[in-house]
Amino acid sequence: MPSADPSTRFQFTEARIRDIADPAPGAKVRYRDAATPGLAIRAVGSTRAWIWYSKVDGKPVEIRLGTWPALTVEKARKLAKAKVAPDPAGAAEARRTRRAAHTLADAWAALEANPVRRRDGAPLRPATWRSYSGAWLHLRPILGARLLNAITGEDVASLRGTLLRKVGPSQTRRAMALLVVLLGGRMPRDANGRTVQKPSIEPRRRFMDSAELGALLRGLDAEPRLWQVFWMCALLAPLRRGNLASAQWDDLNLDSPARWTVAADDAKGRKRLAMPIAEPLARILRDWRTQNPHAHWVFPAGQTAGPRAGASHITMVFHAWRRALLLAEAVRLCDAIGPVEGITGRERWARFLADVELTRVASWRIARDRKPMARAGTPLVRTVAALRAKAKALGIDPAPLAMRDLTPHDLRRTAASWAIQGGASMAVVAASLGHSDTRTAEIHYAHMADDPVRRMLADNAARLLATADPSPEAQP
Repeated sequence: MPSADPSTRFQFTEARIRDIADPAPGAKVRYRDAATPGLAIRAVGSTRAWIWYSKVDGKPVEIRLGTWPALTVEKARKLAKAKVAPDPAGAAEARRTRRAAHTLADAWAALEANPVRRRDGAPLRPATWRSYSGAWLHLRPILGARLLNAITGEDVASLRGTLLRKVGPSQTRRAMALLVVLLGGRMPRDANGRTVQKPSIEPRRRFMDSAELGALLRGLDAEPRLWQVFWMCALLAPLRRGNLASAQWDDLNLDSPARWTVAADDAKGRKRLAMPIAEPLARILRDWRTQNPHAHWVFPAGQTAGPRAGASHITMVFHAWRRALLLAEAVRLCDAIGPVEGITGRERWARFLADVELTRVASWRIARDRKPMARAGTPLVRTVAALRAKAKALGIDPAPLAMRDLTPHDLRRTAASWAIQGGASMAVVAASLGHSDTRTAEIHYAHMADDPVRRMLADNAARLLATADPSPEAQP
């Protein structure tokens, strides 16, 4: 039961709860409402969870009502005064009855009809629903027809092994997360009383080196202006691509100091973000604004003129990203081929762009005349393929020059990685990424903070070991 410490008992208001300090990592602190018996709020990290507590048959009972701020003080008090679920034994019996009569497919249909979060009733974010929909495609053929109370820990272990073989650890984790939601928040245990754990995933640590980044930036010169600005924002902001794609000009303040605001409903952590904009990016955005003075969206989709101009924003970026990577690969191939042909890489790049345009015109004429296309793929794809063949003919291996393993999110990782290598602290990098604390940044980038120390140790080791060589050249 809650402590009688008066510092943890006060009259709840939105302002008082907002001022509650985050407890130490791993600690939980509970505060009681002086105005409503049984109502408390529990602080764990940056999360504030509403709790209703009482006694049933002499035993303490605690029920989670939701989280703040999705559930306001006023609503939490109403729920507590109504004594939400005062009969835990009856509620448990109702759950058992439901699980005995419903299959996993029935639980999915119920979630599909009412896509809200179980803990506080907030609507699921579109990205979360897309993740659930994809995970259900993996769950349905394996456990969809099973009754909820018939799913055992052994079934979950079998599901885990099957999905690991078929779709890998990432999709397996998503499917198991959805299974927990459909089962009411509890994972069944095996015969030994243990729950099956989700497979672990090594954090992705791919970022661009100077050669790759230079090639990408040079290749962007051949892209439409919209995508030039979009990828520069993804690198220099650096916001998540969903926030960039749906950004409105009202979200940006381009006056000095420039700032980019992401509403709480659109942010990943459901917290409003106000991100500073570097002056080089602010200049790019001001220039882009002058080219689209009447646009509502920063990156409008569809028509650029007429009554429907800018009616929506871009949504799919992967085709544009694949095109950007092809152009970057072409830049690197031109830099390798040019000197062999006796010209500079930039001259070879200009020749490549001319070849792309010639291929585009030839493709247009073939389509106009309704003739069969000799080769599949866009003009850019075909021209890059010809450039790879040219490199092979000259004895240059094109495989190391490709950048197909990069994703749009790697631009965000690149910005953070370069900042840490430049000496920025983990706290500053976490703030620039919109993280509420440094824990997430440490998972992905802590190894890079060791690089300056590693270089110092290597240099110092070389000087220490050089004392064994009496020659003057070896002495520091």
